[in-house]
Amino acid sequence: MSNFRLFFRYLKCWLLLKYHRLKHVHRTAYIAFGAEVSRDLIAEAFTYVGKNSMVGPKVSLGAYSMLGPNVLCVGDDHRFDIPAVPCIFSDRPFLRPTKIGRDV
Repeated sequence: MSNFRLFFRYLKCWLLLKYHRLKHVHRTAYIAFGAEVSRDLIAEAFTYVGKNSMVGPKVSLGAYSMLGPNVLCVGDDHRFDIPAVPCIFSDRPFLRPTKIGRDV
């Protein structure tokens, strides 16, 4: 990769991180335009979030992990432990962290 392309890539990544106002994301992470991410996202080196993806709160991505386009990453959206109650009426449980490992 030429020095110009490498510089342009780092500049683009930096601008995307500033646009999304992310503080816990490595400077080499890439978040495509059109992706919606929570401000508390934790992402290690060389992670990728694809176009039109949504990453909810309390999500962490390990190094070299990639989320393709149109991926929804939400955790604890509804309860499963009350079989007689439809999930729409079961309320939401306490939100636990969602951790996606390294090189996933």
